[in-house]
Amino acid sequence: QIAISKPDILQHYYVQTHGHGYTGNSYRDLESVADIRFQYNCAMTYGVKALSAFTYPSQSGADFKIGQGLVKNIKQGTNWTTERTPVYDYVKQANTELKKWDQVYLSFTYKGTKAIVGTLNEKGYNDNFDLLQHNKENLKGVRNVTATQDTIIGEFSNNGVRAFMVTNFVEPASGLTDKVVMELASGRKAQI
Repeated sequence: QIAISKPDILQHYYVQTHGHGYTGNSYRDLESVADIRFQYNCAMTYGVKALSAFTYPSQSGADFKIGQGLVKNIKQGTNWTTERTPVYDYVKQANTELKKWDQVYLSFTYKGTKAIVGTLNEKGYNDNFDLLQHNKENLKGVRNVTATQDTIIGEFSNNGVRAFMVTNFVEPASGLTDKVVMELASGRKAQI
């Protein structure tokens, strides 16, 4: 987790556009726009306000099926051409979706993030959460919160109005849905 000492510092996140390891020595390529949304949502839950995707050329090898990146270089004889990969379209779609509500997100100031181990997490812990140094104990205006899957909740404010960004923190390829229940403090209203 990034601790912000000054609110005017712009947090930036670089989107991973190539395959990655996700458990032990298992690797997989990005499979859909859900992989990009997951990265965006996690970063934004921690108050990130700028996102970039590199145009890495495809990096094939033993670990990844097709390498990926936003583009791939193809050699034809002695000439090289550059073509878009499916990941280019994933990033483009996620950007289009994000643009529809970025003015709302950007109008709030980040206050912190609470990580919750889901009730269906058989291990009962998450290594990522164990490494956090600034995990919020409480969310202002929320009496209690539970989740079926591991979840991160960002807290934001704008002139006394609280906002929360809730992100299902499980590998997108798993297809697991998350049921989050937030009990607001007495007299509070929610707009979703």
